[in-house]
Amino acid sequence: MASKRTESDGYKLTLLGRDFSMKNRTIPEAVALQVIRLVMGDQTGPNPLPPGPGAPGAFSSTLIPGQPGAAGRAKHFYSSKKPTTDIERVTVLAYFLTYAQDKPHFKTIDLTKTNTEAAGPRLSNATYAARNAVTNGLLALAGKGQKQITTLGEDVVKALPDRDAVKAVLAATPKRKRKPTAKRAKKSR
Repeated sequence: MASKRTESDGYKLTLLGRDFSMKNRTIPEAVALQVIRLVMGDQTGPNPLPPGPGAPGAFSSTLIPGQPGAAGRAKHFYSSKKPTTDIERVTVLAYFLTYAQDKPHFKTIDLTKTNTEAAGPRLSNATYAARNAVTNGLLALAGKGQKQITTLGEDVVKALPDRDAVKAVLAATPKRKRKPTAKRAKKSR
């Protein structure tokens, strides 16, 4: 169901399915037109959004939030990104949880379950990998033991599987400087 409210609201979309529910998600007008054409069975007109980076049809670089069949898509998305390290794996899984399953805050167990759905190689220590991803700035703490993906993490996932692009994204990110610690005075005995 797509309906126009006001110019500032844009279009709202509600989808309900077997094990999925998405209510009142704001979508751009071009996507709303695609949904209306799909629902009405009109496949004759031109596609308002050509597939490309950032377009909903470009599955390998981005996800359409709220589409059914997340388990199959998890496997396809995970394999298309080809993560090699545990940190990359948890970041790809976090991206999938955030945008495909509409779960911006998640726990490490959610990452492990999504990894199982994606048929990814077993994470040797998911907690350690998630902690390292937080240390490297790809994930951030969200309180109550939950984590969320950062903009750097999103950029890394979008750049995958191109290793040179990942290196460029990481090189363009300013490094956090550690605060210098005061030198401890030696205690005399």
